[in-house]
Amino acid sequence: MHRAWKSAALLPLAAALAAAPALARDAGGDIKKAMKEKTGTYYLKTNLPYLQGRHAYGTFKRPIVTVSPGEGVTTASTAEVQGGAFHAEGRRLTLRVNDPVKVDEHEWESDDQSLEIELEGTGQAKDGVGVIKFVGLAGVNDFEACWEAAFSSVPLQDKYDWPADIKRAVAERRVLEGMTQEQVVVAVGYPEKTSTSTDQGHKVETWVIQRGEGSKMGFWTMKVGDKQEMEIRFVDGKVAQIGGSQEQPKVKLK
Repeated sequence: MHRAWKSAALLPLAAALAAAPALARDAGGDIKKAMKEKTGTYYLKTNLPYLQGRHAYGTFKRPIVTVSPGEGVTTASTAEVQGGAFHAEGRRLTLRVNDPVKVDEHEWESDDQSLEIELEGTGQAKDGVGVIKFVGLAGVNDFEACWEAAFSSVPLQDKYDWPADIKRAVAERRVLEGMTQEQVVVAVGYPEKTSTSTDQGHKVETWVIQRGEGSKMGFWTMKVGDKQEMEIRFVDGKVAQIGGSQEQPKVKLK
């Protein structure tokens, strides 16, 4: 009697455990289906640096930008060039905020419920490439939240009620004196480095924007040091000077 009760009590648990892999497969199938529907051109809401490397079997791209349903976009810190006895990789940046892109390839990882997406630039960004990873995906809603955090269906300047000359400058990747930080991010991307100070009671913030690609790693070749920089000085949140600590500012784009 006691053994029979225990067997009956374990049946729901056994059924749940048996269903778990099926649920994971269903989530992956639904997410891959939703991914296939993301055709056409989208616009990045983030810079898209990645690690391009080589090993004994060829070259690879490794994402350092991840997106989760809860935390949104996160960019990991990496060395400019790193490696070991059997591989080497360098940090490269060819796609930035507001660049038009389309999906090239994608791969679902059921073990950690993640989706890796390779992108290629179109239009003014036609030579750009990059890779991004969505993590913590329990279902299609999580996937859509990640997609919304990383991409826009229209150029970002079209989402804002900005003056026509500002929108034109942003579309042409130009920074003008008097621009806000949000406008600068849409125009040239997030900064690599920032520093803050005060000057006669005014808040001063300096951004260093990467303009070059950075390192480029091929199977037989390596190019290091192509990391041109642009310095922008803000006073009380507006651009005061444009010239040629390590924390990304918290500017949330529409």
